[in-house]
Amino acid sequence: MTRARTPSERKHEQYFEHLVAEGERPPARPGGVAKDTIAKALGIIAFDQPDLIDVVACLLDTSFPSLLVKDSTLGLTLADGATTAHIGCYVGMYMRHGNKLDREGRDYWIKPLVQVGVIQLVTFRPERGVFVDGHLHAKSPYSAYRLEARFVALLYRADFVGLRNFFIESETAKRLTLHAELTRRSIATHGSSPHTELIRLACENYVPHFLPGYEIVFVDDADGERVSDEEKEKLGTHGLTLTIEHSFPDVLLINPSQSALWFIEAVVSDGEVDVTKVERFVVYCIRHGKLYGGATTCYHSWKACAARQAAHKNAAIDSNIWIADDPSRQMIVKKGAS
Repeated sequence: MTRARTPSERKHEQYFEHLVAEGERPPARPGGVAKDTIAKALGIIAFDQPDLIDVVACLLDTSFPSLLVKDSTLGLTLADGATTAHIGCYVGMYMRHGNKLDREGRDYWIKPLVQVGVIQLVTFRPERGVFVDGHLHAKSPYSAYRLEARFVALLYRADFVGLRNFFIESETAKRLTLHAELTRRSIATHGSSPHTELIRLACENYVPHFLPGYEIVFVDDADGERVSDEEKEKLGTHGLTLTIEHSFPDVLLINPSQSALWFIEAVVSDGEVDVTKVERFVVYCIRHGKLYGGATTCYHSWKACAARQAAHKNAAIDSNIWIADDPSRQMIVKKGAS
């Protein structure tokens, strides 16, 4: 590993800019596999598009250190697990010397490979120094992706007959079911995240008491398929859609009688209802012919709320704040006389 590739505390974009400036280049044959072989393999299912080919090449790079692992003695590499940001920077900046791939575009350059079984969902456990199956926590910085071991073995051998059989056997429904089961097992073993728990508390305690007349139509508490088929049907009933072009709230609610929408953000590390989010929420309401009912930022505790607001002071005026540890009241952010 060269010194330039050693993981640092730089932001991802700065890290990869530094690599390019230092003359570092990705291997011509990542993991010993030629790009032509990757293209031919993905071409079996008409997935031989540049983004998909390069994502596979990125996750084959066993010479590049894992950017999730601070302990280099573990010997983990990008091939063991890479986040959306790592992949986006590696492909866009390191391979192409341009801008990183758009994170919201992962539905086009990661999700298809997940659905056909080429990519697996994994989560890094820093306290143990290992990757485990599934995305355990919604929006976790440790959620990552790696190539399926059998697919990699077939690529190494350039076994295109075996790859064709792999894709025949890797039906989308079977693979998605497998990922879901692996994630359930991992959650049972390792527990759910504080963020997922806060979303649950908001739905079960805050909504019934403070938002009468509103019903939940979408909850963003899982990775992978962000909008379930059931949620798509419920959203469609009210003339609503959620796609990658929208800013996903943690919880979206509608008051059918008032034709008004309410937005909830559950904050553990960041993501308050700030001025920018309110603007996006209002635009979303206008586009869908609804009224903007309001928005709420939820915290686990007063301590968490105080720490975040002391540092950032970013709660939007006229938005609400609810504390899970003090659930019987909510606060409305007001601007004092200037």
